[in-house]
Amino acid sequence: MAYKKKCHYGNASQRPASLPPPPPPPPPPLPQSAKHLSNVNIRLKQMNWKPLAKHHFAEGCFWKEQQGVNVYCSSEEEDILDGLAQHFALPILNVAQKTAEKSKIDLRVLDRISVQNLLIVLRVSFKDTSYEQIKQHILRCETTKLNSDFIEKLIKSLPTPDKMKELCELNNRGIQLLAVEKFVASLGDIKQLIPRLDCMKFMICFNDMAEDLEHDILTVTSACNEIIASKKFGKILTVILSICNLMNPGFQTIGFELDILKRLHDMKSSHREYTLLHFVVEAVYRKYPECLNLADEMAHVGKATRVNSDDIKQTIEKVIQSSENLQILLKDIGGSQSSGDKFEEQMSPFALKAHHQVDMLKKMMHDMHNTYLNASKYFAFDVKTCSMDDFITNINNFKTQFAKAYAEILILQKKGMPRRSFGRQLQKPVNAKSGQHQVLNAPIVDAKVKRLCKGCTVKLKRLSKQDIVAANQSGKRKRRQQ
Repeated sequence: MAYKKKCHYGNASQRPASLPPPPPPPPPPLPQSAKHLSNVNIRLKQMNWKPLAKHHFAEGCFWKEQQGVNVYCSSEEEDILDGLAQHFALPILNVAQKTAEKSKIDLRVLDRISVQNLLIVLRVSFKDTSYEQIKQHILRCETTKLNSDFIEKLIKSLPTPDKMKELCELNNRGIQLLAVEKFVASLGDIKQLIPRLDCMKFMICFNDMAEDLEHDILTVTSACNEIIASKKFGKILTVILSICNLMNPGFQTIGFELDILKRLHDMKSSHREYTLLHFVVEAVYRKYPECLNLADEMAHVGKATRVNSDDIKQTIEKVIQSSENLQILLKDIGGSQSSGDKFEEQMSPFALKAHHQVDMLKKMMHDMHNTYLNASKYFAFDVKTCSMDDFITNINNFKTQFAKAYAEILILQKKGMPRRSFGRQLQKPVNAKSGQHQVLNAPIVDAKVKRLCKGCTVKLKRLSKQDIVAANQSGKRKRRQQ
């Protein structure tokens, strides 16, 4: 065309009159809000922002300068919308929701939050299953398709019995309801729905609960029997008794409560690195070296500390109550089942099996308690002040601390520490200046224990207060010199 040729005229007044005027500029692009996706079923997530009104724009404001500026052209905006649809599209409405939106049927009885929670429970467990099939699974007690988690959430999501009864009445009168409310109304026709669901959950979880209970009860019973039958533990207790009698010459005893075992590690020597438990380990090493591997006779004690006796008791009570509820429910439902209802057919054999299993668990629980009572009589402690868990934990902590103290002594021996009179002298690491080991004096009571562990039966002379003060001062002078 003629107007596309290169023109050398400076302005319009110089342009010849024969030339046509230039074409008008293209229309401005539509605003972002006017754009629509090609697929009308796709909905995008919306950004929760706060738009600014024009009267907020001052002179020189950034947003005022951006008015009329278009970052993307039409084709680029379509690409952006496609990318947004790929990454930020909302889930497509299912058939039930589309039907509800088209028909605009309001909820009759249930509130929207309850319906939403129920839909989430159903959608997670049965994505491609109709409501009628879910009802048939419940009537037939198909535990292979219904898990305990779904049943528990379904019980929590169902409305109250009054609301379910109201929905049943509306449905029987032919009033149009939403699909979810129809499903709840159909469940309301099932006799004893909530107790039935509880029994199904009990049936699904029973085997695992029985196995866990049996394992925990046997572990605690074995631990108590091992503690009572341990000859090594008994010999170690006699060594501790003799040492403590020597440390308390004015208060002799023929026995002690087992809570002293956890305080042996807390009693430090004068140099704070040597404890009474180390001393006991060395005494056992000299007197009964075969008792150092105490853990060999207590294989179940450590495992029993992870068992809570109160939890065992509560679980057994729960199992007993659930078994009794099942027996009662079978009597109520028997003879009045609707077509397709197989509750009695499926639950009667399980109820008989659960009854025998519960009787066996009750007997095992009784045996475990008797074993604990035998341990309390054997070691002369009060069951009111020392529970079963405290007793086993105390013994296990002593067993662990005893093995740790023995390992620490072996490490010191490998470093060259001479074994002198059961820890009378304990060496610190090598001194960098002198190149020699630093030797510290152990407690004064070591002299008494030394003679005891040698088998000496001569009564030891009790040290006077002056002797103790003199010995302590001598030890301080030696440490200053080092």
